[in-house]
Amino acid sequence: MYYIYERSSTFIMGKMNQRTGLVRPDATKSYKTVGAAKAALTKMSKRYRADMLESVNDPLYRYGIGEAEMFHMFIEKNHINV
Repeated sequence: MYYIYERSSTFIMGKMNQRTGLVRPDATKSYKTVGAAKAALTKMSKRYRADMLESVNDPLYRYGIGEAEMFHMFIEKNHINV
């Protein structure tokens, strides 16, 4: 399983809304292969570029792809309440 996650906050991102192009956090969304995750990320990026927005927030640069086990071990931020 693979996740698409936001690099700054490490939220697992869900599916893109087809009408608005927004992507919201959804911890249940995963992809079976890395190819499927890359295809979803490319689709997000193309939709973003079609809206003629700034390239700074392009999904290719904001989001990353990680294997589920490696994501939980090394990438995911742990929140400790003190």
